[in-house]
Amino acid sequence: MADTISQEHLWLALAKIPPLDTLHSEQWQALKQSGSVRFLTFEKGALIHLQQETCTDLDVILEGQISIQNIAEDGTVLTVNLFTPRDLLGVNLIFASKNRYPMTVIADRKSLVAQIPGDWIMVFCRENPDFMDGVMRAISDRSLVLTGRIQAMAHRSIRKALLDYLEYEQVLQGSCTIRLPVSKKTLAEQLGVERTSLSRELAKMREDGLVQYDSRTITLLSCNGRGNGQIGSTHTKYD
Repeated sequence: MADTISQEHLWLALAKIPPLDTLHSEQWQALKQSGSVRFLTFEKGALIHLQQETCTDLDVILEGQISIQNIAEDGTVLTVNLFTPRDLLGVNLIFASKNRYPMTVIADRKSLVAQIPGDWIMVFCRENPDFMDGVMRAISDRSLVLTGRIQAMAHRSIRKALLDYLEYEQVLQGSCTIRLPVSKKTLAEQLGVERTSLSRELAKMREDGLVQYDSRTITLLSCNGRGNGQIGSTHTKYD
């Protein structure tokens, strides 16, 4: 992708993503002239970062989908977190005293990533309070998402884990019809269960009147309408 998209287009796309959208023109100019930003394309299944690899850059997802995976000795894969366009990967690690990736980072789909050296992120934080606020917000939001994932995986009941996950997404999206742009396989990996077990539990939950779902949506029937208070029309590919 990066080789077919003009550099100017890539920079314009990057400038629209928070907190980079708070940078001043002279800061953008300095960053461009440094020649240190890399736009990289990763094919589906490509290894982006190894476990225990040192994190020195902020990865900004421009296209595709990237996952943080824990791969057990028996080959079992647990997807701990997902990153989609406009997400920031490594924003919490570049400031850490132990700045190493705790798990493997893999491209779930063909992905385009902008890698910005961590030194520039620190410079912009010192120079630009709005940028620093955005970085702190990104770190906090990502921590909340990770906490929700861990809490969901810690439950013994698949149903409880799935309901907690869906209710969390419902609050984020403000809709009782939840958009989950992931497959059943990926969702099962996120919850730490087998795909067949997830499918069976979803069927039971529908029978019990807890959810309705089809190939594109999941609706929480007990939803109290937090957020915008309405059933949404967003969709999820659920095959």
